Amino acid sequence: MTDASSLIELLPELAWIADDETRARCVEIWLTLHRESNFPAISDVPVSPTLTYSHVIHNRSVVHMARATADIVQEFHNVTVNRDHLYAAALLQDAAKLVEFDCLDPSSRKVVHSDLGRRFQHSLYVAHLAFSAHLDLDIIEAIVDHTYSSSRFPRTLIGKILYYTDQIDMAALGGDNWKKTGMIWR
Repeated sequence: MTDASSLIELLPELAWIADDETRARCVEIWLTLHRESNFPAISDVPVSPTLTYSHVIHNRSVVHMARATADIVQEFHNVTVNRDHLYAAALLQDAAKLVEFDCLDPSSRKVVHSDLGRRFQHSLYVAHLAFSAHLDLDIIEAIVDHTYSSSRFPRTLIGKILYYTDQIDMAALGGDNWKKTGMIWR
């Protein structure tokens, strides 16, 4: 079972969260999810049942893209993004895949949706854990809104950065499900 130090080795971006309490809460959420999952290692989790690419690499990529986007927004528009909130949301956004999937074969990353994963919106459970851990509501809102299965489009800048960087990374992995239509709704 993963412990805090090995989790930080796996996800070194956790160290980017400057606030010790926020970082510790994020670590504990990851460890809780791993204890509740049937994956031998966090690194065994794929992006999806149909895309067996490593979830950890996807997650890390999204955090790096989110940081770069925040840097650009600050440099060109003088808009400051709360980095601790952005990093925490980006690191937690897909953590519930540990329990949303059931591991059938770790060596091949063969998974199916768990009962929880079939019944509830992706990221709902990790948002619940984040709420229970008293993380800031901005973090929780971004986690809930980062997925296309959310009932609404992200409303905050952090939520939008996370939503788009996650979608860009999925497109890079060949998991892009979006189609351009003739009408855009506001």
